[in-house]
Amino acid sequence: MFANPAGIATIRRLALEGSYEQYVGGTTLSSAAAALRVGRFDWGVGAQALQYPAGPSYQQPDVLGLTALVFRYGLVAVGTSVKYSRETIAGVPADAWAGDAGVALAVSDILALGASVQNLGGRGGAGGGWGGGSPPPPLPPPPPPPPPPPSRDQCGLVIA
Repeated sequence: MFANPAGIATIRRLALEGSYEQYVGGTTLSSAAAALRVGRFDWGVGAQALQYPAGPSYQQPDVLGLTALVFRYGLVAVGTSVKYSRETIAGVPADAWAGDAGVALAVSDILALGASVQNLGGRGGAGGGWGGGSPPPPLPPPPPPPPPPPSRDQCGLVIA
């Protein structure tokens, strides 16, 4: 569901999923999802959290939440999802809403070929989604350039 919303079309009635992965350096990725089949439709919800190791200051985990709806017709499934993402970049929280679209073609009971387009219309900024928040703070101005080296035509006298 996180890569292609049409991927949940293969469930029979109800599917539950959860994972926890720990990487080198203490970074962890956790995810949970549930999907339900109702007639020709499949509906699912999911969430992911990426937590970085504790540093000199606490940093909130990056989170993603989504819901997906899939319509199945014969061997073809077409799905869409809406998702919300919040992450912290250089200590500044930012969030955004976006959507995905996907298609899957069932080849067998356990195999489907699919394609998806992700992050359609994703907009956001610091403090608000859909462009409703304020834009991220501007970067500080660059430092002034160093003074030019002395020209070769100058000479000086040092008295010690």
